[in-house]
Amino acid sequence: MTGTAENVAVVDAFLDAFNHGDLTALRACLADDLVALITGPDGGPVELIGADAYVGAVEAMNLPAVDYSVTLTQRPVPVPPDRVLVMVEVRAHRAGTALHNFAGHLLRVAGGRIAQMWMVDAKPAESDAFWA
Repeated sequence: MTGTAENVAVVDAFLDAFNHGDLTALRACLADDLVALITGPDGGPVELIGADAYVGAVEAMNLPAVDYSVTLTQRPVPVPPDRVLVMVEVRAHRAGTALHNFAGHLLRVAGGRIAQMWMVDAKPAESDAFWA
C-alpha cells in the first residue's frame, strides 16, 4: 500500500469504529498525543489534547443509547503527504429526537495513527443539543 492508501485505511478504520461505537478500536486509531479541533456549539473550535480526551468526549455522547449512522458522502480524498479529507452524513435518533447533519474532517496520519484532526460541523448548535 502507498502512504496515501495507508492513511485512507487508518481513517476508514477510525470511521468504522465510530460508526459501530467501538471505543477500543477507535482509540487504537489515534496517536497518544492527538490534537483534535472539533466544532463547538457556537461553531468555533474546541481543542482536545490527547487520544484519551477525544475518546472521553465520544464516550460522553453515550452512543449505545442512540440509533445512529455515520456514512461517507464521497470517497476519502488523500491530501499528500499525510492528510485525508472526509465528508460524512450523520443521522441519529434518540428518545423522540432526531439529528440529520453533515461534517467535514481533515485528518493527519503519522505512524499509522491519526495525529491531528480538524472537524467542521454543518449544524453545530443542533449537534450540541442532540448529543448533550
